[in-house]
Amino acid sequence: MTKSTRRDLLKTAIGSSCVLWGCQRETKNFPDKLVVVLHGTYAFSYDPAKPEPEQLTIVAPCVTSHVYRAGNFTEEAVLSPGGYRLQNVSKGNAPSPNPKKFSVVQRIHTGDPSASNVTIKMPWPHKFRGLRTVKPVNAGHVAVDLFQDGTTKSQNDVRPDETPLIYILTYQSISNPSLVDANSLTKWTYVSGKNLHIIAEPEHSPNESHVHDALGALDALFPVELDLAYNPNLDPNIQGDINPDPDHEVGDDEQKALCERLGFSGTRIRNCQAIVVT
Repeated sequence: MTKSTRRDLLKTAIGSSCVLWGCQRETKNFPDKLVVVLHGTYAFSYDPAKPEPEQLTIVAPCVTSHVYRAGNFTEEAVLSPGGYRLQNVSKGNAPSPNPKKFSVVQRIHTGDPSASNVTIKMPWPHKFRGLRTVKPVNAGHVAVDLFQDGTTKSQNDVRPDETPLIYILTYQSISNPSLVDANSLTKWTYVSGKNLHIIAEPEHSPNESHVHDALGALDALFPVELDLAYNPNLDPNIQGDINPDPDHEVGDDEQKALCERLGFSGTRIRNCQAIVVT
């Protein structure tokens, strides 16, 4: 019988951990990066002409029944109305958001969103992507436009083929990141291997009027109010399924909306929309 060496035992332990990781579909720890997971209703304003730390401004409008929180998963603390800044992360080189994968409007037509209930400034990340992606279809599962016809839609050609329900920003170069308020008081500090979650959504399943109110609050952020409105032919029951993150950065449970964590019904296509300004 061959005697097992310490190295053999270590290899076996590592292999077992990999198998376990694959079964549980958990995230890997990346101590050299920060992953920011945003749930809810936002305007993402990306302006490469601005100074480096402020190229991305994320505005969460005031929406009835929304809660605003930030922190490690399940430990998110309340964000009071005001301005915040993510610091000690370096600017990345993610490509400009694809208008076929996000609801994108052009600054030349819309201007920038005004500061609102919660406004967070960040450098542009190394990756800007979405999860729980859904395709807008009608009740017969035929593809339709997400938004009904209007000035904003036609000027900006807002016709995404798909749209995510959560947004993932990855920063590769970090040095003890923290989220601070306008008085430089720390609201969150990085813990190695843990993602920063930012929430601007209801705790309970929203009703039909709520989803229109949330989109209307986004429209109202702009100097000339946008007229984006959901296509009435959309199937309202389309759900954004939770699938394993192909980049292994966000765990299955971390993709859940706040209402899902609390045991209420799932997130649908119109619950968590965001607008991207480029």
